[in-house]
Amino acid sequence: MKTNILYHGTSKKIKGNFLIPNKPQDLEIPIEKIKKGVYATPIKNNAIAMAIISSKGVISGSLNFEKNKKAIIYEGWPKQKYVYLYSFLSEGFIKKSKKSSEWISKDKVRIINLKKLKIKSYLNLIRKATDKEIKGFFKKHNIIP
Repeated sequence: MKTNILYHGTSKKIKGNFLIPNKPQDLEIPIEKIKKGVYATPIKNNAIAMAIISSKGVISGSLNFEKNKKAIIYEGWPKQKYVYLYSFLSEGFIKKSKKSSEWISKDKVRIINLKKLKIKSYLNLIRKATDKEIKGFFKKHNIIP
């Protein structure tokens, strides 16, 4: 069953009435395998969490769209006050995978609603990584702290 409304969160306000396809950054997937598109989710809190871990002050973070748990921040912490939540119709989107709550459109998408949200009101959607998680993250991605 397809959802009617999808959400996309950003740390910066987008100019204009459309989201334009681009290649997101993802350490889990080789850059040549990342699809250019507009990424969205029917789960509003996932979109908000994604915006927060993309905000100024956060150096590295992750959100698993298959497990729908809190986003994890490995380095840094949000240093800006607001993020932006966009909503739009799901027409033209396809689900990324059966298990994932992430959807993608190869075409630009018309924004139907924009909300400016205070990050401090949504800190329950994120958490700091444990020392063990940080070490595992750095090791997995060959990052020298």
